[in-house]
Amino acid sequence: MASRQPHRVLYFVVAFVLLMFFGLIYAWSLFVDPLEAEFGWDRSATSVVFTLSIITFCIGMLAAGALEERTSPKVVMLITAACLGVGLAASAATESILFIYGTYGVLVGIGVGLGTDVVMSTTLKWFPDKQGLISGAMLMGFGGGTLVLSPLVTGLLEASGWRATFVVLGIAFAVLVGAAAFVLKLPSQ
Repeated sequence: MASRQPHRVLYFVVAFVLLMFFGLIYAWSLFVDPLEAEFGWDRSATSVVFTLSIITFCIGMLAAGALEERTSPKVVMLITAACLGVGLAASAATESILFIYGTYGVLVGIGVGLGTDVVMSTTLKWFPDKQGLISGAMLMGFGGGTLVLSPLVTGLLEASGWRATFVVLGIAFAVLVGAAAFVLKLPSQ
């Protein structure tokens, strides 16, 4: 049992960091003003993006459970990396509200749902003795991600604009989640 301890802590740390990044789904509001200013969209139109992302986040969580049973956490994480990387980077090319509904609202939402579910379920299997504590701590990362990482996104927006920020986030998510796909694994039975 002692040899498993460092490994399970590593999985928790990786999960916590990933969930902080996934929590950035709540930072959509940082993009609202620049998009409304550039395209003249009203708040009701831009609010639909967040609504869609939360709906598809829930759908992604449901889909992750079924996908993980048929494949593996690695496969689901690679799908997550693709959804988030493509969804965020493609959002930089938006010229219409419908386009960003699809890229951020649907692709990013599904990606966050897939990733959140597989990270939580995989990591909890390493902690059968502390599932309540570990799930609470991981969700703290998810909730705190916006608090901790929003200043970074705000700085990127101010320095580079919304299009470059979406591209940088897309690349960062694809790399981070793609790398984590090769780290997170189920404990051996």
